Order: sequence, then structure tokens, then C-alpha cells
Amino acid sequence: MKKKSGIFTGLLALTAVLTLSANTAFADELVDSARIFLQTSTDTYNQGMALCRGGCGPELSAPLGALNASLVPLRNAIDSGATSAIVNASANTNNSVLQICAALGTDCGPLPTGMMEGPISANSNQSMGAADDSCGPGTCCALNQFYYQAEQARNFCYNIVNELLGCRKETPFCDYRDHPFTSANWQRCLNESYYRAGLRFAGGRECRCPLGLLSQRNGGCDQFFGQDAGYLNIPEDCNQPDGQGCYGCCQHTPCLLVGDSRTSCQGNNQWECDLCQWTNKAEEAARSQRVTVCDKALLDAAAVFRQQWPTCTTDPIDPPICCDTCGCHSCLELCPIWP
Repeated sequence: MKKKSGIFTGLLALTAVLTLSANTAFADELVDSARIFLQTSTDTYNQGMALCRGGCGPELSAPLGALNASLVPLRNAIDSGATSAIVNASANTNNSVLQICAALGTDCGPLPTGMMEGPISANSNQSMGAADDSCGPGTCCALNQFYYQAEQARNFCYNIVNELLGCRKETPFCDYRDHPFTSANWQRCLNESYYRAGLRFAGGRECRCPLGLLSQRNGGCDQFFGQDAGYLNIPEDCNQPDGQGCYGCCQHTPCLLVGDSRTSCQGNNQWECDLCQWTNKAEEAARSQRVTVCDKALLDAAAVFRQQWPTCTTDPIDPPICCDTCGCHSCLELCPIWP
């Protein structure tokens, strides 16, 4: 009995050390998640400015300016390591990115639970798994679990934003639906994708540039339209330095910044009918979503973790939880090594 007791005591001591190591590792989770948020916000600003080199309206240029002004205070807050400073500065940056989302007509609100999840989404993400309620309320075990679920949710979020970007690139012209567009993929996007309601235009239209023979398909662009089905990225030599139109490889005159009377240059037609503008704006919208919908949510969870950690308690019944490359699991369980 004494021998077994000694082994058990040693095991408890080992788990205590492992738990302490895990807890120490979590100490900088807020700073780490804030640095990711800063990087994706900076990328959103840089690419937004590239999109506006040829000029863009105040609805986009104003929030880009506000976003730029928020980045230095956010960086300083992260360097300080202070929870309140990071939370406040990230909220200011997030508000600017939300305005960019609005200017680009994309949904950057929080992900509702079970929001229209379809088979594409289910197949393209790693399951977050059901919440484990084995940890007692208010315990460090439950808090570790909370943050682990937040990390899984962020990964799921990235996947559905990428899915939406792929579907937007798949959106066909109203007068042209052949290669490189794939009608079967587009139907799956309309019927099964997570954000499928956001793929249709006003009035339920599910194709872009409703101008008949005025669309860019009839202005050349063979380098894009000659690609195999499924190849939807813009060829490199089509993108112009101003970040706007595809007139580098398409036989058409770009829209004037002001006063262009052509129908294809009015309102949303200007970006719906232009291959490069459509793709560049879709990619900027995806960057904005990753910032506000995915990375900000994880940052907020990290702030809660840091604030509640000093008061969490060790569960007297359940073994302590260790978090490592296998995820969060009982410290009494070894990390499985797969062949």
C-alpha cells in the first residue's frame, strides 16, 4: 500500500507541475492573440490602400484612415501588456474594420450558433466538438476548456470565411457562365455554404453584372476566361498598379474616377462587371471578416481567460487539465502518439 501511495503522490506532484506549466503558457495568450489581431488588421489596411490607389469613395477611404490611426495605439497597448489597454485599443481598431466591412457590403457580425451551416461548411472545417461539462463551474479546468473552444471556433471561422471568398470568386456573369466558372460549384455555394444568403444581390439575383453584352467577358480578357474550370484567380499581369481594373489584359477602357456616363461604370456595376475589382474587393472583404469575426472573438476570449484565471479553483473531483499539442485533456492522460 505504501508503494502505491508513493506512486500516487508522485503522480499528483507531476500533474501539478504539468498544470503549472500549462497555466504559465496561457499567461501570454492575450498578447499573442492581440498580435495576430494587429497583423490581420495591418494587412487589411495595406490591401485596402492598394485597392484605393486608383481612387475610392469616402465610404471606404474614411474607415481606412481611421484604421491606420488606430494601429499605433494598438501596438503600444500590446507592448504594455495591460489587459484594459489591449481590450480598449482592439475595440477601437475593430470599429474601423467594421466600417470597412459595411463599405464592402459584407457581413462582419458575430457568428450566430448554427447559422445556416450546410454540407460544404461541415466538410471544410474541423469539428469544434461538444463542450465537455466534466469540469466543475469556476474551475481552472473549465477556464482552460473555454479558451480551447475559442481557439477551435476561430479555426472554424477562418474556414467559412475562406469558403465565402471562394464562392464569391465563383459568382458568374449574368451573360456568361462557362469556364473557368463551374455551375455545379456555384449551385453548391447557393444551396449549402454557410453564408449563402449573402451571395445573392438585391432582388434575389444570383449572377453579377446584369448588363448583357456590356460585361467584361465581351472585352477580351482571354487570360482569365481561357483558364481551366475552377481556376478563378486573376492572372498576375491583369492586375494594375492602382489595384482597380483588369484593363492590363482586357480590351476595354477603365472607368473614370468621376463623371463616367457609361452604364458599366455606374454604381455597383463598376466592380461587378470588372474581374479585378470584383476579386480585389472580395479578398479585402475576407480580410476584414477574419479580423472582426474570427480574430477579435479569440482576443476577447483571451481577455476573459486572463481576467478570470487568478480566481479559478482547482476541481477537487476531476483531475487537472493540461493543454499541449494534443489539445486540452486530463493531465493523467498521455498525449496519444499516432503512427
